[in-house]
Amino acid sequence: MAMYGIAILPLVKAIGKSGVTQKWYADDGIVSGDLKSIKDHFDELQDTGPDVGYFVNPPKCRHKTKAEIVFTGTNVEIVSGTRVLLSHIGYENTCAEYRDQCVKTYAQLQKLSRFAKTSAQNAYACLTNGVESK
Repeated sequence: MAMYGIAILPLVKAIGKSGVTQKWYADDGIVSGDLKSIKDHFDELQDTGPDVGYFVNPPKCRHKTKAEIVFTGTNVEIVSGTRVLLSHIGYENTCAEYRDQCVKTYAQLQKLSRFAKTSAQNAYACLTNGVESK
């Protein structure tokens, strides 16, 4: 492992000019900076790394937001969106997911209301044990 760390040192120095702060332990690197610089660094690492035997494993790469760094150790859950007072706040994609979920629930309730005309007791059981419990 130590030899591998020494072997990739030229790579680390070569890509160190990309405007990010980087720390390395053998073949594991940590990078901090603005998102564009980090993305440029990542692309450069993917392009240059294979020449010296270093292959980036994208599934192992993670991005931490400033909120995650600031609230480390406080048990605060960092989310991209959440439900508040029967509505949703957050990023557009999480709002769209919530909206789609509401549409599906509404469609289920329409089917249930048609079923209730012939079997009210069963429809009520479906409502209380199914739709409302979610």
